[in-house]
Parts: sequence; C-alpha cells; structure tokens
Amino acid sequence: MSEPIIVCEGLSKTFKTDAEELRILRSVNLVVQAGSTASITGPSGCGKTTLLSILGGLDSPGGGQVRVGPWTLHDLGEAGLSEYRSSFVGFVFQFHYLLKDFTALENVALPAYMRGVSKSEAFDRAAGLLTDLGIGDRKDQYPGKLSGGERQRAAIARALINRPAVILADEPTGNLDEANARSVEELLLGLAPAYGTTLVVVTHDSRFASRTDQRFRLSEGEIEAS
Repeated sequence: MSEPIIVCEGLSKTFKTDAEELRILRSVNLVVQAGSTASITGPSGCGKTTLLSILGGLDSPGGGQVRVGPWTLHDLGEAGLSEYRSSFVGFVFQFHYLLKDFTALENVALPAYMRGVSKSEAFDRAAGLLTDLGIGDRKDQYPGKLSGGERQRAAIARALINRPAVILADEPTGNLDEANARSVEELLLGLAPAYGTTLVVVTHDSRFASRTDQRFRLSEGEIEAS
C-alpha cells in the first residue's frame, strides 16, 4: 500500500455571525493514500467545499492539523501557503474560471510562466497537456468559442501544468451535460496513473463517487468511509 499523502486529524471549522455560531466541521479525520482517487460526498451545505478549501490552503481550520505531503499547513505563513498552492496542488472547480481574453493555450501556460518557467517551455507543456486531454486542435480558441466540456478540459490541463502531487476538484462535472460529465469523469479518474498525481473530488454524483479508490461521506461535520 502507498504512503498517505493527505492526513487530517481532529479538523474543525466554525463560522460565527452576529446571530449564531455554525460549526461546519467537527473533529474530521481523513487519510488519503498517494496515487489514489478519493471522493467526498454528502448533503448540500455539509461543509464539503470548506474541507476541500482547507486542504488546498485557501481557508484555515479552526482546530486540528492538516498535512499534505511534506507540508504541515498550519505551520505555513502566507508566503508558504502561496508556494504550496502553486507547486504542490492543482485546483479544478465547477466553473472553469478561464480568462476570457486568453486562448486555451495561454490560459493553461500562464501558471507555469508565473512560476518562472520559460515562455517556450510553458507553452510546450500547455500544448502537450491540451493534446493529451483531447483538445489540442482547439488550443488557439478563446473560452467563448469552446464548449462546456472543452472549457473544463482546459481547466484540468491548467491544474496539471505545474505537475502537482494532488488535484483537488470541487463538483467538476456539476455544470456539464451528461455526455460531457462522463467524459470529464473519465479524464479525472485517469489522472493518477497518467500523471502520478492524487485526485480528491467533491461531488454529488454517486456514480462518479462509486468509481474512486477511496470513498468518504461528510455528515454532521464528521467524515465516515463509505
């Protein structure tokens, strides 16, 4: 069995308003093995996106510890978190968030270029990923000229450009029709063997979740294996 790449211990998160205190996560314990695919399901509003945001260093927990690979997230300042987000994890969201004035190729290449990779190498990497994901012939198109499935493939390529160890995907098929959803599902499930990465996906799609190596359900702020 591979070593764990994600370990959460006693993770908690509370949101406070003037009217009430909402305890979203309470004592979450989670272990994801390196090179695996893992899904997190649960009812709307149960904290799935909050948990994924904490794993990605986009939000901080109220208590507990999160270790992802060699990174202990609560020990990191903003500079460390920025480095972690740009080098060790890749993000795929329900909406593609492609820059509308950039071509697919430019959108995918940009994160590598911003990390100091030369322009030629960044564009070569981006072109290769778009070809791998089946839209190499669409690389010079702007997002407005791409279909929903093509935009999400470009977003996946962008998440892979800096060769992350972990891909975090939040409802990545939620905005797609059935055919495109299944196509993107196949791509995501193939990332681990093809690119040596680990996939953690939040989804309402029970079929998608059933195909992952590890399956977790978030209920009343706690994780249970399913």
